Amino acid sequence: MIFQYVHHNEHYRHIKICYNTSMSDYEKIGQPENGIESEDEIAARLKSKLSQKYAEPIEQRLQTMERITEFADRLKEKYPDYTSYRLSHVLAFSGKDPGVAFTHFDFLGDDSIQAFIERL
Repeated sequence: MIFQYVHHNEHYRHIKICYNTSMSDYEKIGQPENGIESEDEIAARLKSKLSQKYAEPIEQRLQTMERITEFADRLKEKYPDYTSYRLSHVLAFSGKDPGVAFTHFDFLGDDSIQAFIERL
């Protein structure tokens, strides 16, 4: 048997795979159960993607940072309650400000932070 530990939202999940499993079972490693991600899992995945983007060579990193800044500035202008959206803090690569309650997770449509980060 093969054992693999996958870090997920500050918890470790134990995944056991037998040698006689099909390739489709191997592809499921690290995938959300039942295909549904929790908000914590989405936030962690997006933070990881941003970390990878910030580890790129300086020229690409600067382009990414410029795109993020332009997108965030547009959202801040459009939504006065921008900081009450959880993913706004993921986009800013910051933690939750004390005293700020998240009342929303993400914006809809073209303003979706999740979709924006996934397109980076």
